[in-house]
Amino acid sequence: MKNLIIKNIVIFTSMLLLVAFNIGCVDSLNAPYPGGILNDNPSDSVVEQIIPPTDLKINEFKEGTVFGLWWYDNSGNEDGFEIWRKDGFENYKQIKILPSNSSAYNDTITNKNLTYSFKIRAFKNGYFSNFSNEVNTVQDISLVTPSELTGEVITSATNVILNWKDNSSNELGIIIERKMTDEFEFIEIGRVGPNSVAWTDTSHKLQIGLTAYYRVSAYNTIEQSNHSNIISITL
Repeated sequence: MKNLIIKNIVIFTSMLLLVAFNIGCVDSLNAPYPGGILNDNPSDSVVEQIIPPTDLKINEFKEGTVFGLWWYDNSGNEDGFEIWRKDGFENYKQIKILPSNSSAYNDTITNKNLTYSFKIRAFKNGYFSNFSNEVNTVQDISLVTPSELTGEVITSATNVILNWKDNSSNELGIIIERKMTDEFEFIEIGRVGPNSVAWTDTSHKLQIGLTAYYRVSAYNTIEQSNHSNIISITL
């Protein structure tokens, strides 16, 4: 009888230990993914729904050594963004954490002979969104020509306001060119920053009765886009 009681106690104790072990396993599965080396199945760590960033793009800024990243921030509740990079055939690694509402990052490359790939994700309270699309340093990142150039005369000041549609996401800026009636070639008269869509010509050459011709183009450190449509403005 005594041996039977002892045997039952041992069995009961073993069952308690097994239950405790299972609870511990469930808790560890629900714990947030801490970052570092990328899990092959990152969705396992996505517990709280955070809208992922989208439309990740890349542009070469300096002879294969500095690359710029842009993306759309679609979540309004993130704590920040993680930048992940893969060097050649290595695994992805987290290289940078940016604050909330970030939408751009410049990365310096150490080996021009490698292909570098990038992806990003948002995070909040230790949880992560899905990753964005991937981009790499050998992609075609040609500039797109600005379009729909228009102009309007400000009669009181004899100035010309130009407006256009910006079609590139990887330009460093827009070049404005003008040719007056008595000139044979277009000349550059101004530059504006990336994503600009307007500029005002206040030149002393703008005189009543003359006609000015305008065109614009996008540029970065690698290339200049084709020119936009040409418009003529008679003052």
